[in-house]
Amino acid sequence: MNAIEQLVETGVYADNLEAAERFYADVLGLPVPALLLYGENTFPFHAAIAARFRELRPDLRVLTLASAGHNVHRDRAEVVNAEIVAFLAGGSARGA
Repeated sequence: MNAIEQLVETGVYADNLEAAERFYADVLGLPVPALLLYGENTFPFHAAIAARFRELRPDLRVLTLASAGHNVHRDRAEVVNAEIVAFLAGGSARGA
């Protein structure tokens, strides 16, 4: 049982996680590289969703940004912008 299934089974964030399940086929079907950014202080189910996306698409670049919440693009705009520009250029602003 993966992290999302465990959270759904316990009833924690079940609605959000079950809604995310509908998007997994879309994630699998993406014909291009993808970048997922989220804040470490956002809703707990976001980490579970990101982990599931990573299971489905090991090539998916997932970054968890410190000192950021749900509005990661606002909380850490300079980092988000740098990561998007670097991703589009084929690299990483973090050098990873």
